Amino acid sequence: PSHGSLLTWYIRMKIALDAA
Repeated sequence: PSHGSLLTWYIRMKIALDAA
């Protein structure tokens, strides 16, 4: 995937972990 997609995936994962 492009760096943009990877960054979005990383941010979404981080948000999910923070919201847990």
